[in-house]
Amino acid sequence: MGWSPDAALLKEAGADVQQLGGCCGLAGNFGVERGHYDISVAVAEQQLLPAVRAAAADAIVLADGFSCRTQLEDLSDRRGVHLAQLLDAAAARAAVGSVTERDQAAHPSSSGGLTTPNAAGTTHS
Repeated sequence: MGWSPDAALLKEAGADVQQLGGCCGLAGNFGVERGHYDISVAVAEQQLLPAVRAAAADAIVLADGFSCRTQLEDLSDRRGVHLAQLLDAAAARAAVGSVTERDQAAHPSSSGGLTTPNAAGTTHS
């Protein structure tokens, strides 16, 4: 399937995406097997961990693989989210935004309302 369908969904949701190549280093059970931990961390340090450390505090880290999310959690202070979770949250925010817009149109004298963030925020994969 590749990255293109995911990228299209993220673009439609309004995400600002920085795509990373390479591997998180865990690769299933490889990184937890005896003798592989140092290699696993070294692989994560090639692209993933520097990009996560450089990302804004409010950036969402997209990591579809369970191993990738586990590696992020173990080696950084960030958590990865699956694409489905990210799109679900964006859809929920969009739904709240459309309800708020209808309410404000129906009651133009009311003040306040909800401010909805960019549909998906900044995403790293």
